[in-house]
This record gives sequence, C-alpha cells and structure tokens, in this order.
Amino acid sequence: MSVRIATPKDIRDLNYLLRELQKEKPTYFSDVSDISDILKDGSSRVYVIEDESRIFGFSVICESEREAELQMVYIQRDKRGKGYGYELTRATVESIKNKRIIAYVRPSNYEMRKILSKLGFKCEDEGDEDWNRRKAVYVLEKSEDL
Repeated sequence: MSVRIATPKDIRDLNYLLRELQKEKPTYFSDVSDISDILKDGSSRVYVIEDESRIFGFSVICESEREAELQMVYIQRDKRGKGYGYELTRATVESIKNKRIIAYVRPSNYEMRKILSKLGFKCEDEGDEDWNRRKAVYVLEKSEDL
C-alpha cells in the first residue's frame, strides 16, 4: 500500500472512484464531473492510495495562504475498516506545513471523526444531523514541529 500525489495518468481511475462516491453520496462533489477539474484548480491537491494492482481511494486538500481544508477522503467499500482511511488522511495532512487545517465532517461519519481526533484535530463544533444546516468542524493547528 502506498500514498502519493495523483498524476494525470490517474484520471481514469479517479473518475471511476468519483462516480462511485457520487452514487453513495449524491451531494458530494456534485458539481464535479471530471477529477481533472480538481487537478487543474491549482489550489487543490489530490492524493491516491493504491496497492500493487489498483487505486482504491483518494483525498482532496485545498490550500490557501493561511490555511488548508481537507475536502474529501474516500476509500472504496471493499477496502474500508482496514486502516487505509487513516493512512490516506495522515499522509494528506502531513503534506501541509505551518497552517491551520480545517475539516468539515458529516456528524454521523463516526469513522472520519475518529481518524481526525487520532491525528490531533480538535472538534470546534459538533454540528447537527442536518448536514446542510451545520457540519461538524475539526481543526488542526500545524507548526514545524508537528
């Protein structure tokens, strides 16, 4: 298993995963029809997690001058519950230096909330079950020694 920055060669596999995600969660990235739109953005980076045979997950982080937002972490269903979400999130977060990292999480997404807490994120708002009204907010203040 390895985590790396996505390249243009990964677009076909990433678009497949994006369509899987959108079937599971129709509101997630509903405005994105092709992952290359995110890759071209310039302020966002896409990471992939793969084994020797295929890419089975991705993450998206958007970085500005002062902070970064962890926008998405997705692992295919058959690979969930095996620690891959943690490894992908950890590698993505470690790529950010000296910035505040924010993650907005569906309150019912207990696995992601557990991963973020394990990585040192602090919950600033628990949110409520109406995802459209108020999401849970997790923040990690990063400095050079983290």
